[in-house]
Amino acid sequence: NLRGAVYRDPGLTEAYMRLAAIMEGRGLWLDAVEFYNKAIESAPERAEAYLELARIYIEHERHRTGIGVLLRARAAVPADTGVLIALARAYRRIGDRVSAIEQYRVAAELTEGAERADCNVQIGDLCLELDDLSGAFCYYRLAIEGGLEPTAPLYRRIAGVTDSLAQKGAERAWDALESYVGGKPEAMEREDCLAGSHDGPID
Repeated sequence: NLRGAVYRDPGLTEAYMRLAAIMEGRGLWLDAVEFYNKAIESAPERAEAYLELARIYIEHERHRTGIGVLLRARAAVPADTGVLIALARAYRRIGDRVSAIEQYRVAAELTEGAERADCNVQIGDLCLELDDLSGAFCYYRLAIEGGLEPTAPLYRRIAGVTDSLAQKGAERAWDALESYVGGKPEAMEREDCLAGSHDGPID
């Protein structure tokens, strides 16, 4: 009997976890919360109970409470990338993109391979949502350099960012020249400047 087991030995974290899952399966999510909290008390250095507890709160629209649980988890197990990524997703869910980027960056530093590449893609997407095209390009590039094979939707995002950056660069160059020409009465017309860059006349 699981209840009897945890009463005999409060340190039986797995029993608390199983009881929490059973309670949740029965629709008794507040009871599940109680058992997940007991699991955390019995083994505060393990991430699983924090993650499950935060998930329940977030699924029941208690996002700030869920984020609070994940912040406790980060303090207890700061190198756990699962906690960092869950925290990033929770921040993104409430629209706090800057905090989400911060968590993904830390997670990317602590992991490697496909998981690191995915973190960089997520940062790139968040930068894109913030209209930070240069940041998006840099993190997409890191993901590709890390061995990521881009899906068709990701490739379209990368291509769109690249084209937008190229267009903005051309616009900045044009604006700079216009500013120069505008302040110099004796300046050549742009067409004459272009013509002068060739060895012969433009056809």
